[in-house]
Amino acid sequence: MKQFKPLNKISLSFDDVFTRLGKRLNTEVSEELKTRVADIINLSEKILDPKTAVSYGNTQVVGDLVIFDTGLRIYSQTVAKLFEKSFKGYGFLVTAGEAISEKMAECLSEKNVFDALAFDACGSVAVETMASYTYETICKIETALGNSPTKRFSPGYPGWDLSAQEYFLSWLGAENIGVWLTESFMMMPEKSISATLGIEKG
Repeated sequence: MKQFKPLNKISLSFDDVFTRLGKRLNTEVSEELKTRVADIINLSEKILDPKTAVSYGNTQVVGDLVIFDTGLRIYSQTVAKLFEKSFKGYGFLVTAGEAISEKMAECLSEKNVFDALAFDACGSVAVETMASYTYETICKIETALGNSPTKRFSPGYPGWDLSAQEYFLSWLGAENIGVWLTESFMMMPEKSISATLGIEKG
């Protein structure tokens, strides 16, 4: 998709990171720790390695099966319902890279829980920023063509089994951006998001 430009550099919002961190800590954070969070945000922005994969194709729905003309088949009543008026579908995969998770693990090994949680918050904000950007960019491209995008939906959400990641990520070419699955179908690097959306005629 030539019109799509992936997000190659991420600026982390202090407010977004701090809000997410605060929910994890469930307590007030001192000014000294706020300064530490700012330092971790600065370091995180330097080590993030954002990568994106996007695939799409024409679709048809047969019962609970969504069939892409590119070979992907999604067996899910929920996704079939989402795609019931769609003629085209997209899938995308975004990852913030391994370095942020490595920093989390390093902090935990040193029993530095606060820094580990701060890096975790940075990674979560970064990958959600990428997912939102990717979804919104696809929506803008399709809206400009007079079409109507559906909401996005991910494997593991109710009605779409997490094991679907295996064939969904293969279709997206996950290996090309360094994303792989554990035996329990969890994505690695940890800070990764995959999703699909349908496109309806306007």
